[in-house]
Amino acid sequence: MKKLIFALLSFLSLQANLKANHNIGGEITWECLSNGKFLFNFILYKDVPGAWTVMNETIIVSGATLPQNSNNNQINSIIVYPVNSSRYTLNTNYHFYQSDTIQLKGVPPASGWTFTYELNCCRTGVDNMNVNNPILYVSKMYPSKNLTPVDSCFDSSPQFKERPKRHYASGVDYHIADLAFDQDDDSLEYGLGLSFVGPTSNTTTVAFKPAYSLSSYTNDQTFDSRNLPYNIQSDNGLITFSDYATNSVYGILTKVNSYREGALISTIYREIKTMVQPRTVEINRPLFKGLPFNGISKTIYDTVSVGDTLRMPISIIDTSTRPMKEVMTMVPHGFSFSNDFVNRKNCRNPKDTSCAILNYGPYLNFATNPPRYEISTTDSISIDLEWIIDCNHLDRDGSSKTHFFNFGYEADSSANPFYYSGIAITVIPSGSCNLVSLQGDKPQKLENEINLFPNPNTGVFNLNVTGDYGWLTIEIRNIAGQLVNKQQFNSASSMELSINGEAGIYFVQVQNENGERANLKVVKQ
Repeated sequence: MKKLIFALLSFLSLQANLKANHNIGGEITWECLSNGKFLFNFILYKDVPGAWTVMNETIIVSGATLPQNSNNNQINSIIVYPVNSSRYTLNTNYHFYQSDTIQLKGVPPASGWTFTYELNCCRTGVDNMNVNNPILYVSKMYPSKNLTPVDSCFDSSPQFKERPKRHYASGVDYHIADLAFDQDDDSLEYGLGLSFVGPTSNTTTVAFKPAYSLSSYTNDQTFDSRNLPYNIQSDNGLITFSDYATNSVYGILTKVNSYREGALISTIYREIKTMVQPRTVEINRPLFKGLPFNGISKTIYDTVSVGDTLRMPISIIDTSTRPMKEVMTMVPHGFSFSNDFVNRKNCRNPKDTSCAILNYGPYLNFATNPPRYEISTTDSISIDLEWIIDCNHLDRDGSSKTHFFNFGYEADSSANPFYYSGIAITVIPSGSCNLVSLQGDKPQKLENEINLFPNPNTGVFNLNVTGDYGWLTIEIRNIAGQLVNKQQFNSASSMELSINGEAGIYFVQVQNENGERANLKVVKQ
């Protein structure tokens, strides 16, 4: 009898470790419901199919202060329950969990509330990071700019739009994406990070192995001159990556920050274990064309003013030399599109009646997981992006805002097929939306008397002002709304300023002593 019990315990222990060893990633997000309560979502990724024993799981809540429930009791954990039986696609098993609808009360501390799932075993080896246990999957909720209590749930976290990519072919130049969607239309900032390790009471991150870093996240040119280390574009989540090894294994941690009125209000993380394997088939990479740029997976940047009408031709062209034409598929993404991409009565923002549409409507494909809007046709795709810009397309405070339209596309014979290109349109105020001068009701004219040059630049630029406006306050903010430089000048007609930050788009606000403002965009190369 003792031998039988020992054998049974050994079998159960083996099964538990086997289950844990197949864990390859996870993510935690939340959303606000119409009743003002929260719903937390958790996804656990595994690398094999099978009828796993799926049970309730616990998300730990931590912070300098803790949220309270409707009875004013502290909340230090949230139970999540299995939903939507697990799915197995593209060599990945997805386990979905949700909480009950719950109320959180209070204001998060400056360091935020942290939501953590702890898995005691076992993170297996990857090439770019050291391995430590227990594994932690994390997300964070921060206070709003005005320290508004979360009692009525005013902010949903970003949500990843697509399932993570796990398998890559050796020697392929990937131009892909790890897109997130924010239903509150907050500004998103993408980045890479290191895996979290516990215990929950002492959360830290693992360390990079020698030769790897945030700038050399995967094999770089020191391994092979043709390599392109894994990199994610901070403003829109587009990824470039190429590895000429045939057996690489990497840990990838994607971070998405959400900003509102310049304040960081949430951060979500997705961890996934990926691998590079030998290429077995020919890759057909379509060509993306959108004026003024023709190329592959570049982001087109443009600036428009309130009152403008934008019409941009976009094409996906088959580059294959095969005698038979292939089926080309395009999948559009972007909060500023209407929900169905063709009807302005279906704008995501209820106040917006002039959101962007396509002149050729996608159809909803229920065969994909999850279902998606797409355009499919033989040979090439040619459409127009149409957008009537109005005051609703500015930021909440009336300042400039950048809108991102991303397009995934593939040819039907491609292995690992989807490529991505993006269009970033910055909307700047015009007289109809600008604040009124404190001296009267005349529309502001300051922006018409300022010249910014050179643009683009390497981090130093000049502002020339034709009128005498007395004291001028100049603020420079990055794409996330963070202040990177602020200076004041008195009766100056020419000013030199510097951008303290990495290459990208920055916004310059000039305000005179009467309260008149001018908003300009500058690009640091």
